[in-house]
Order: sequence, then structure tokens, then C-alpha cells
Amino acid sequence: MYKIISFYESDRQEHWLEKIASCEWPGGAFLYELLSENTFFETLGKQTRLLLLTDGDELASFCTYAEKDDIQPTDLKPWMGFVYKFPAYRGRYLLGKLFEEIGRLCINDHYDAIYISTNHTGLYEKYGCEYLCKMDDIHGESSRIYVKRFADQKSGTADKNETVWVCDRECRIISLLGHGKGGYSYLVTYEGGYAVLKQIHHEPCDYYSFGNKIEAERNDYEQLKNAGIRIPEMIAIDMENERILKEYIEGKTVFDLVKEGVSMDTYLEQVRSMAKQAKDAGLNIDYFPTNFVLHEGLLWYVDYECNQYADEWNFENWGIRYWSQTQEFRDYLRQQECGL
Repeated sequence: MYKIISFYESDRQEHWLEKIASCEWPGGAFLYELLSENTFFETLGKQTRLLLLTDGDELASFCTYAEKDDIQPTDLKPWMGFVYKFPAYRGRYLLGKLFEEIGRLCINDHYDAIYISTNHTGLYEKYGCEYLCKMDDIHGESSRIYVKRFADQKSGTADKNETVWVCDRECRIISLLGHGKGGYSYLVTYEGGYAVLKQIHHEPCDYYSFGNKIEAERNDYEQLKNAGIRIPEMIAIDMENERILKEYIEGKTVFDLVKEGVSMDTYLEQVRSMAKQAKDAGLNIDYFPTNFVLHEGLLWYVDYECNQYADEWNFENWGIRYWSQTQEFRDYLRQQECGL
């Protein structure tokens, strides 16, 4: 299993130094020299980190998260430098894992982007980097400068066309599908098709109390599957980054259909069947119509949220109020349109 470690926080520095020494790239030899002669921080900055992507005892890839690189002097920082993948690990998009870690470091250090100096063309574009300009390096040679902009992972927001990873699965953001009390849901491309990525957020909610959100999502998914409720398959769950990748169910939400004036009477039998399955399992699901999608005549519950059953929040006492153009539905719609 791949793991990212910081060289200077490792208790096996000699082992990893030998792996770096085996690198045939001249830049690797220079990095080895900096590490061996204890000039690493003097050359690259006191806060610089050397990140190692490990595969057990093997070194798959490495890079620096640095205050300085080979473009000096400049006000641009931080820099992703000494980027290298060992031949046996090429073609696996492993740089995405390093970009994930770089993104976390940038956000924690209050930077919204990382800069890269390189002569490569077509490599960094695969990871959502943008070509910025050409600048002369310390040797007087022209270098291509790329910038990788990072969303604020703490708020959960992401940009269109941004590459995001869920564990080892690469996705590209297409559009925002919705923003709920627990997270942001995005339509993404995945393995030549579409999927939904949910990024957990930690925004305050004055009407709901949360525990561990990502753990709750995993537990709720299992409970709903066991109850037999029709839900999208969970493809992957990234506990560390609080992300879920799940099956995309194409279709309009019940909310949008009601808004358009479509009668849901034909489908009430289906949602009531789900409600019975949930109650039999001691659960309530969130019956608000944004959580249901109609696909080829079948209703899908596309959220994973469920709670202990209570009559107050079952479909007949609460959810049904929003499945037609009731006063409650119109009031909610008006609040949304006014930005309340």
C-alpha cells in the first residue's frame, strides 16, 4: 500500500537515502548531495519538506515542497521540485497522490497554489496544472513555469475541471450538483464515465448535530444496503480526505420535478415502500425531495443519510409536505430564491 512520508520525520533516513542515490536522474543525484552534505534547508529554505511516496520498502516517487527552487530571485512560492518517479512506477498517475499531499500542505500554510519549474510539456497538465509563463533559472536557461491551484479542502469547495483523487481513483470535476448540510456533491468523470464525488464539509448547521461525518456516511450506507433501500453503489471512501465516490444516477430530482409542476402521485407508492423498509430497520431516511432521483421510472435515494426512526420525521408526517407544491414547498423555494 502506498504511503507518503516526510524524509526528515522518518526513522529510516539511511534506507531512503540509498533509494534516492539509485535514481539515474541528475536531479536525484543533486538531491542526494544536498541531503548527504546537510545543505538541504540552506539551499531550499528552512520550512522545506522532502515527500516520499513509498510502497513498502520501495520508493515509488518523491518531490519537495519548498520555499525555493531553481527560479531565483522570485516572489513566487511555494514550489514543488525534484519531482521524480522510478521507472517501475510510471504510468500509474501516482503524482496525483503527491499533489494531494502538496495541496494539504498549501492549505495549511495558507497558500492557494503551488509552482513548478520544468522542461516537460504535457505531463503536469494531466494533474490540473496550468502553464503560466517562461522564466530563467539560476543557470540562465529558460524554464516552463506551471501553477496548480488548490480548492480550500477545509470548506469543501472545488473548481470546475479540477482533478481530485478519492484514494487511488482519479476524478475530474464537471459541475456542482448540490450543497447539503453534510457536504458538497459534484458530478465527475471517472473511468470513462460519470460518478458523484461528495466532499464532506464542516460548516455550521443550526438545526442538526453531527458526530464524525465520514464515519457516519460509511455506517449509514451499510444500514441502507442491509435495509434493501435503492441507493447508488459506493465506489470508494477516502477517510483521511473525507471524500466519497459513488455511482451516478442520471435523472432529475423529485424537487426539480415538483418545481416544474410534475405530479409525484404515481411515485408515492415507491417512496412509501422505501419508508416501510427504513422503518422495519428502525430508520428514517431524509425524505426531502432533493435526495431522490427519478431514473427510468424508478426512484433512487441518492443520499446515504439515515437516522434512528422517529414518527415526527417519517414520510407521512414530514417528507410528504415537500413532494407537491404545498405551502411549505413554496416557502422553501422562495427562501432559496432570496438567498435566505
